[in-house]
Amino acid sequence: MIPATRHLRLARTGIAAILLFAFGPALTDVPISSGWTDAWIDGWVGHSGALHALQAPPPGAPQALDSLGRAMVDSGRSVGLGLGVFLAGEPVLSEGFGWADLEHQVPVTDSTVFRIGSVTKQFTAAAILRLAEEGALSLDDEITRFLPGYPTGDHPITVRRLLNHTAGIPNYTALGASWLSGITLDRSHDEMLALFQDEPLDFEPGQRFAYSNSGYYLLGMVIEEVTGRPYDEFMEEAFFEPLGLRDTSYCWERPILARRARGYQADADGVRNADPLSMTQPFAAGALCSSVRDLAVWERALRSGQVVGPDSYRRMTTPEGLPDGTPMQYGFGLVQGEFEGHPKVEHGGGINGFNALLTHYPEADLTIVSLVNLNGPAANQTAEAVARIMLGIDEDAVVDLPLTADQRARYVGHYAIEILPTRIFEEGEQLMAQGEGQPPFRLLFQGEVDGGHEFRAEVDPAIRLVFEMEEGRAVALSVHQAGMQFRGVRER
Repeated sequence: MIPATRHLRLARTGIAAILLFAFGPALTDVPISSGWTDAWIDGWVGHSGALHALQAPPPGAPQALDSLGRAMVDSGRSVGLGLGVFLAGEPVLSEGFGWADLEHQVPVTDSTVFRIGSVTKQFTAAAILRLAEEGALSLDDEITRFLPGYPTGDHPITVRRLLNHTAGIPNYTALGASWLSGITLDRSHDEMLALFQDEPLDFEPGQRFAYSNSGYYLLGMVIEEVTGRPYDEFMEEAFFEPLGLRDTSYCWERPILARRARGYQADADGVRNADPLSMTQPFAAGALCSSVRDLAVWERALRSGQVVGPDSYRRMTTPEGLPDGTPMQYGFGLVQGEFEGHPKVEHGGGINGFNALLTHYPEADLTIVSLVNLNGPAANQTAEAVARIMLGIDEDAVVDLPLTADQRARYVGHYAIEILPTRIFEEGEQLMAQGEGQPPFRLLFQGEVDGGHEFRAEVDPAIRLVFEMEEGRAVALSVHQAGMQFRGVRER
């Protein structure tokens, strides 16, 4: 357990800067595999020998999972952790570790309520698909049917393009000072739209992929226009109450929410309360709260047809390709990826003071819920460690090979990773990486792999950075995390 001290000093974890953004993960348009299709699933039968649920947890799994949860907190990687591991819907472990409220030493349980950031997006996507099933809208409707004042110019933008982040609408959480300077303000829809609606599109709708919280904000407005109900009330009536999700709600600051966790962030002196954020701003892109037990119920209900029909769920988990043939990983509110050769469906969420990840491995019918009340990579780290235990995956060996000054110079430069331009630089005798507007972290050299030069992020060794080399100089950088790939060419 975390010691009760006035200033809790945490291990220096920093932020997993490539992936963790306000309200959740940002992805690029360079995926690593094709869509979530029957053929793709069938291909794993040959890979794994069979495609079936684990019949029982591996020997000693409950004890190993309990030890993992305690270690994540004791090591200082989180203040509190809600962890759920389920096989075919049955809990292998569903517990809490550490503190939901450090100042009052309130322990975490599996019913502690955490902000879940962009895990919200699958709820919003499901609501849109439910309305489409009922005939209230079509995914190919232009958004001006519901939001006639939104300026799309000569570029028709459909509901579908908002769902899979191919609309080209700038992401308001990436606008810098114009958004950050007012994050504590309660803003109306008109005030939120004023942040991004007059910005030029990032690209022609449908031609590329770029993660955008703005698109999901607009989807929340579409839901309100179609139903005539506020987003939070519609979600309660359509999903939370019928499914018995007692811990799930819009995470307003002012109402009393039973068992609500406090959010924290680390700095040089230890841990402190997270920076405030008005919950009017994440809205349908990231404003929900939930618990381990509720998210486990939700995930199974979503797959089993209790939320939307099978065809709609297939759409959520089947990424569409781009016109040039480039496949994507993002479906509608869910991401298709893989971990060490095991296919998975998931979505993460990062928001002030919290990090969350909800993952399902279909070949094993394994669901992992990881909820953390500290900024940083602990939710992802925990979920990957759980997968290793449950699926029998050996731990990666991470080394820190030395580099000379001339060798380090081969990688130094700016890389145009679209959603987060990244700088590689030297600090002393160390090679460092820094996403735009994010803290830097050190890189650990692993050697040459398949023609590229591989590094790991010291902040989270599960993050792989691979440089493509030509004539002894890096020309592009690919970042691999949570089964996804982000690529950018070297600009200078």
